[in-house]
Amino acid sequence: MKWLICGLICMCVLAAPMTAYADLEKGTVAPDIEAKEWLNTDEPISLADYRGMVVVLFFWVSFHQGGQNVMTELNIIENHPALGKQRGMVMIGLTQGDRKRVEDSVRDEKVFFPVGCGSKSDEEYRVSSWPYMVVIDAEGRVAWSGSPYGKGNEVVPAIIETLNKTPPTRTHPQLAKRAIEQLEAAREALKKEDYPEAVRAAADAHDNALRGDPLKSRTEAMVDLIEAIARDQVASAERGIEEKRFDEAVKTLRLVVKKFRGTEAAKTAKARLEALSKSTPEVANLLKAQQGAARARGDIKKARDYIKDQRFGEAYELLQDVTEDHPGTDEAESAEELLGRLKKDDRVMVEVRNHLARIECRRLLAEARNLSAARRYVEARQKYHEILDKYGDTVFAKEATEELARMP
Repeated sequence: MKWLICGLICMCVLAAPMTAYADLEKGTVAPDIEAKEWLNTDEPISLADYRGMVVVLFFWVSFHQGGQNVMTELNIIENHPALGKQRGMVMIGLTQGDRKRVEDSVRDEKVFFPVGCGSKSDEEYRVSSWPYMVVIDAEGRVAWSGSPYGKGNEVVPAIIETLNKTPPTRTHPQLAKRAIEQLEAAREALKKEDYPEAVRAAADAHDNALRGDPLKSRTEAMVDLIEAIARDQVASAERGIEEKRFDEAVKTLRLVVKKFRGTEAAKTAKARLEALSKSTPEVANLLKAQQGAARARGDIKKARDYIKDQRFGEAYELLQDVTEDHPGTDEAESAEELLGRLKKDDRVMVEVRNHLARIECRRLLAEARNLSAARRYVEARQKYHEILDKYGDTVFAKEATEELARMP
């Protein structure tokens, strides 16, 4: 771990000269790699598969413990945002050991990059000691080679220097796969007019694709398409504003803000709504009403979820609030319909009454107990009888009756 930490510290001194340990001259075209069997990949791989990326080869032998000790640090490098696969770097392990001798170590060390078993590539690279590493630039030439334990712990700054000198133009295969999947998800979401999902998937694809890769252009085209759809809706709202169709315009702008969150068009729509609400009282009133209606719809949805979970008391209370806070609206009508269904079920209404009585009855019970403890029995009985009079059909009436019977 010490060599990795020292290497990361060196990130701020990239311009410093580095002594190469390479037997192959720096700038030499890197020989291709081969192996009898591969782990963590479905097919045999070649350096040609990764042209346009910075490749880091890691050579080790199964009989030398040092190679296994480095693997955890290699995982850190591969996943580090400043020098790993997000920057277009790919790690490949190569060993003379056969699959049987290697796969347990690969699994135990949680190595996920490709590993070639039974490889003779160390001969092509003139490796004379293990473990050994080679950094290959995006043009397929050796940029650095040497031991990960070498003088100055040079491997990490070597990777960063190579990334900066020959920036990769291909996305790491794992990230490319993710980007392609998210592009397809964005297309399917657009077909269904599921704009929030389309925005999310397109942004994910764009984040995973590497700049300079044609895949990045495809993700940018999808982001631009979604942005254009949102801008069209903003333009439609602007026409509504010009024609004084404020109700329609405000609804459209609010939908853009909600469904295209994170896009420039959504920011424009939000700013337009804020400006209009300050300059046009009619818009301010409409916005307030629409926001209230949206909250009411959210409460109704939550009440439906409560009903599914058989939390009838909470659902009833929420629906009552909607009818009281939004009288005369479609939302209040929907809430009234649901309340009517609940009222038809006697079993449900027992739970509803218990729920609605809970806060008041608990307060009365607490006060009665305190009064009884202070031997103020007359006042305590009044509290208990209040529960019996008002909430005689609830579980709290039973508690009040039992405690009354125990009083002197």
